[in-house]
Amino acid sequence: MSNRDVKQSNIGILINCQHIDNVENITPEEALKFRSEVVKHGGAAVFRFGRKMTQTELVLMTEKCFGQCAIGPGMVTGIGMGDRVHPDIAKYCSSPTPSINEQVDLWMKHYNRDPHVAVISNKGFAGSFGTSRHDSKNQFAKNVWEWHSDMNYTATPVEFSLLYAEQPTKEGGRTMFCSLLPTYQRILEKYEGNTTRLQKLFSARLKHDSSYASHGVLRPRMTHPKSPREAPGAVHPLFIRVEEYGDTPIIFPGRRKNAFLQSLLPNIDDKQNEEIINNLWDLMIDDEYTFVHKWQVGDVAVMDNRVLLHYREPFPETKIRIMWRTQTVGKKLISAFENRVSSSAASRL
Repeated sequence: MSNRDVKQSNIGILINCQHIDNVENITPEEALKFRSEVVKHGGAAVFRFGRKMTQTELVLMTEKCFGQCAIGPGMVTGIGMGDRVHPDIAKYCSSPTPSINEQVDLWMKHYNRDPHVAVISNKGFAGSFGTSRHDSKNQFAKNVWEWHSDMNYTATPVEFSLLYAEQPTKEGGRTMFCSLLPTYQRILEKYEGNTTRLQKLFSARLKHDSSYASHGVLRPRMTHPKSPREAPGAVHPLFIRVEEYGDTPIIFPGRRKNAFLQSLLPNIDDKQNEEIINNLWDLMIDDEYTFVHKWQVGDVAVMDNRVLLHYREPFPETKIRIMWRTQTVGKKLISAFENRVSSSAASRL
């Protein structure tokens, strides 16, 4: 990975927003412009406010510009934490199986925490990822987070993520973003003449593991799967179509760990699965479509999870890093090849 900032990449844009003293002042026209800049620049944009904002402001910016906020992972039953109630609120629940709304209300009442805002930190806040009960070795700070899109393991993956820097570190902790928009063409070129393989890839569905977080730590109240085949998680088309980005199919890989292809080969074994997925990942990450972002307080990076992967480099485990993330409600992903084949693909088959 070359050490290149956002201004030198083929994707991404750094937008100065220091004139906006409160996101309530963002006009409808500006909100549309914010979203269009993300789409125009490969699914990534960094908005530099140059000041701290509140969680309420982050939620407001999300909903004004990008869509309805979704609940973040690891705080309510069934969203990135298995089917049990989070221990920080379990003692307040009216029953062993409280509703989602009750759990949200309990977080707000007892911790002043909005579950729509994920606190991503190595400081042990209630409900945060980090060093507390689930990460005693501080792998959160030390590990390189794998390339991933957010919450791909859910039935309707979130669309946009807004990652805000409340307390970035001076050393390490940069975030890398890579657009997947060129990957389809690379796959066509790699398998040119291999019609059977292309057809199987185009019809494939991929299972996205929900047991592990992106920094390699088992999620709270989850168990280690015996194999990718047995890992829990949602199944989505390998190639999707996103109207805002035109007609070209877009690969939706989620993350590498425990990914398992379905509907690709009859009785595919684990070794074949790993080989095929490794070959696909080799075609995804490209310096020319990747940028490296060094955080400043008040930066908000917006990622379109439908077309973008990201990861974070390690930072000193003696330092505290606090990021907030919101995410927008997604829709069921539709196969790019459902009931039709794009003209470019048809010409190759």
